[in-house]
Amino acid sequence: MTKSWGLFLSALLFSLNVYAAEADSPVINPPHRDKNPHGIKPSRCSWVQEGNYEECNYLDNSGPVRFLFRNYGPNRIVSKAPSRSREWSFNFAGNARQDLSFSITDMPNGTVSLTQESIFHLFPRKTLPHIRTEDNKHYVTLPTGEVVVFNAQTKEVLGGVISEDGPMTSGVRALAPAKITYKGTGVMVRANQRGADPRLGSSTAKITKGSKSCQVQLKELWPDQNQDSAVHFRFATDAEFDAFLKRRCGFGI
Repeated sequence: MTKSWGLFLSALLFSLNVYAAEADSPVINPPHRDKNPHGIKPSRCSWVQEGNYEECNYLDNSGPVRFLFRNYGPNRIVSKAPSRSREWSFNFAGNARQDLSFSITDMPNGTVSLTQESIFHLFPRKTLPHIRTEDNKHYVTLPTGEVVVFNAQTKEVLGGVISEDGPMTSGVRALAPAKITYKGTGVMVRANQRGADPRLGSSTAKITKGSKSCQVQLKELWPDQNQDSAVHFRFATDAEFDAFLKRRCGFGI
């Protein structure tokens, strides 16, 4: 084999791997329903260790509602420090479209009030999130069916439709929201909050699709702002959210 032919094959394999990471997952598991029937707060979990990630089951034995893993560093995202970490959580309560999401929790130390919380909803909502581990990689399918790839050991993003664009901000008392980019073809809703549920409060969420974006009040997306409630996304169907987007932001799913 000539050197040029070898370089061509290497480039081709790299391109195929990138495509595979960004393409729709070969496994699509549609939500069982639109509206989430559960009133139990997600914090009421029975946790099970599944290899290099954890799985949460509601205490009513209705099955898994999310899986998560944590990057404890030291690496390019999380510097070495006591109790410093980034947690990724993929949520599918009630196996319903309504609350399909993923979240990032950045912790500068063990103090809960200083954590930087971010939640993300992606549309269209085709599938329940799921995870497959192979060759020391976590292949995570997002609600859109698109895939993001993590190092199964360090939990750093390796490829797919999400990139980590820089490390957690330095310092032990103040963090900026996680620097990530969604490179897929869908719509992303993002809300951030420090030390509290990012879905609650008087701030705003950002909705983006490619280069288009708009800001909306949190209560427009999560109308029940009671701190003690099981907070649900307002729009249980993609058609309802699409109509809201077109009216409120001037673009749709």
